[in-house]
Amino acid sequence: MYIVTQVRSGGCTDIDDVKHAKQALRASRTLLETVIDSAPSLIYAYDRQFRFTLVNGAVERFVGRSRHDLLGRSPADALASTHSPSHRAVNERVLRTGEAEFVERVVECRDGRVAPTLAGCNVPLRDERGVMVGVAGIESDVTDARRLAAEVLQARKMESIGGLAGGVAHDFNNQLPVILGQSESALEQFDGADPA
Repeated sequence: MYIVTQVRSGGCTDIDDVKHAKQALRASRTLLETVIDSAPSLIYAYDRQFRFTLVNGAVERFVGRSRHDLLGRSPADALASTHSPSHRAVNERVLRTGEAEFVERVVECRDGRVAPTLAGCNVPLRDERGVMVGVAGIESDVTDARRLAAEVLQARKMESIGGLAGGVAHDFNNQLPVILGQSESALEQFDGADPA
């Protein structure tokens, strides 16, 4: 095998090593892009001016717009009714504090779909020097989970009411023999001629 080296300030570099490093970097990037794009959760990133720098396939499907239409635009411009002002406030806090923030929000869809509930986390994005350059977020549709939780809560309330009604009926049933006994005793003492 023929190995080419080149002289750099203070040493030699193997060209094959550089090629392998570039190939490994390309493979790593492709894998990361595939994972992000195939994730069912919404994954996105904004720069400091809140312009999209990354959106995955789930974001495209959710908002009904292509990646090309979204990148470089602010959510307010690109999404119209699907972007809530409170979500921008969360992102501003993340940039201001440098700390992750968990979010849950109801989103109005521009295509008339039922408003889903999204839950997730927004985190600061930092460059290699540690400077905050934007915000990244990942959110999932938790509408069905919230609906099921509400149904379970309703079922528990109904169970409690049923238990309370059963307790009242039991207490009443315990008093019923006394009432019937007293009524029979009063009827036996009643003289049929006395109208009072």
